[in-house]
Amino acid sequence: MADQSLRSALFNKDKLNSEKLIKSELDNGNLVRALNDLLYASVSIKNNNKNLTHPVCVINSIKNFIGDDRNNPSSKLLKFAVDYIFQFKFRKNNQNLIKEIRDRGVAKIVFLSDFEDACQDGDWIVAKTLLTELFIASDQSRAAFDVLIGIALQNIPRNGLVSYHILRALQFQDLKEDCWTYTKSLFEYLKPQKLPKPHLSKDLMPDSFIDEIIMSGNILLFSAINRIWMGDYTRKKGYQREISHWLGELSFDSKLEIVSEESNKLKNIDSRFFIKSAEKIIFGKDNQFAKAEKLIELEAIRSIIRHLNDYQTSLIAKRYENLL
Repeated sequence: MADQSLRSALFNKDKLNSEKLIKSELDNGNLVRALNDLLYASVSIKNNNKNLTHPVCVINSIKNFIGDDRNNPSSKLLKFAVDYIFQFKFRKNNQNLIKEIRDRGVAKIVFLSDFEDACQDGDWIVAKTLLTELFIASDQSRAAFDVLIGIALQNIPRNGLVSYHILRALQFQDLKEDCWTYTKSLFEYLKPQKLPKPHLSKDLMPDSFIDEIIMSGNILLFSAINRIWMGDYTRKKGYQREISHWLGELSFDSKLEIVSEESNKLKNIDSRFFIKSAEKIIFGKDNQFAKAEKLIELEAIRSIIRHLNDYQTSLIAKRYENLL
């Protein structure tokens, strides 16, 4: 085990050594490195079944829970992270296309617009080559990744959740040597899709929709998109353009009954409240995929209540009382 890294143990699906190496990392104060390796493994999987929750959403959520008490990281949540990743197959030969294009030895000028056009036209074979050439030409920077996020946000209902979690997963450490794997993961996720055209901006902001979202909207997706909106990104203007269009397409139906703030489970909670709630989920009777969905929903609640008043959090607590 001494010569084995956590990443190699994860890719070998060596559960015993993965758990031992995580414990060793924690004992040596290397929580961040352990979490980063788990995130890296989560974007290295084959996501052939798009109906299953992408591992990056689950592992990034677990990372956020653990961040609430970094001095006492939950071994239960970390074990679930390993178990969930191991249900998927890993992509192989991630670097082959990069090597192939480098071996050609001919420098080529690549335009972002050509790559974007290939994606919009659904010409994914050409897009894959252009993506690789862009990555090499940009000195292996995240430029192509950031473009892909903007393309993904053209269809927020389908791509918004994964876009947020993979974006935050990369930014957790933002290691140059890991960037291609994240870029390739997002590209593979988008590849089967027929993308809508880029949308025009609307004069709308997420803050204006908070009350409607709390009452009957998709809190899971809204929480993710709201955090992208508030983030400081190179292509922020384009991201916000697509988000503003999505906001204009939202509609709301039912409303919650008025509830008393006295029954608010989310009032005066301690720093480990969501860690304990997450642990309760993973020890429930649901299957792994149902547990994964509940975990990312819980993490969305954890995020959104930071921007709410007591009455609004009481509405969230009422709506999700079975989850908390």
